[in-house]
Amino acid sequence: MPTDLNIKTIQTVFTFSSKPTQTFAPNTSLYERFLNAFAHQHKMQVDRTAKKATLQQLGNAAWKEIKKRPSDEIESAIKSMNAVSPRSGYFTDTDSQPPSVPPIASTVPKIPAVSLAESPSLQPRSENRAPVQAALMKRKLELLEKQDALEKAIAVAGDIQTKRICLDRLANILEDVTQTDKDLKIRNNVGELDG
Repeated sequence: MPTDLNIKTIQTVFTFSSKPTQTFAPNTSLYERFLNAFAHQHKMQVDRTAKKATLQQLGNAAWKEIKKRPSDEIESAIKSMNAVSPRSGYFTDTDSQPPSVPPIASTVPKIPAVSLAESPSLQPRSENRAPVQAALMKRKLELLEKQDALEKAIAVAGDIQTKRICLDRLANILEDVTQTDKDLKIRNNVGELDG
């Protein structure tokens, strides 16, 4: 039972193993087997994402307590820690069924059908076009502001490449303004037909 760790023990104990239940390398001493069993138990019941350094510190603290006991008690503790299964839960407990969920139809209240004539709070579609028109008008104003800024930038720009970039952007903005005007005209015509 090592009380102080030498370099060889650190190299053999605290390297990861390819086995899923062992956090540290294959072990020979009681201390190394206890540390692996402790790490396994901690990962299965407490924290699956525990870092190796944390497991080492917790394992060393537990070892300080248990090393005073007889070796057969330590062996039985190692066996019980290695026999630990993952904490129960929906994804880890494969023996149990998932929790039952009541059918949706019984939990959703029925909503009575209401006609437009009975409810004055419901509006016909033609009266509900104002927010769309407001958004289109706002978009057009933003595009016109960008157009004005680009025209000023073209007037101030000294080199040809900068002017060309600004002219390309201006052409795109003019296309957007034209499309927005068409959308507004369509909205106004639809409103006249509905009203």
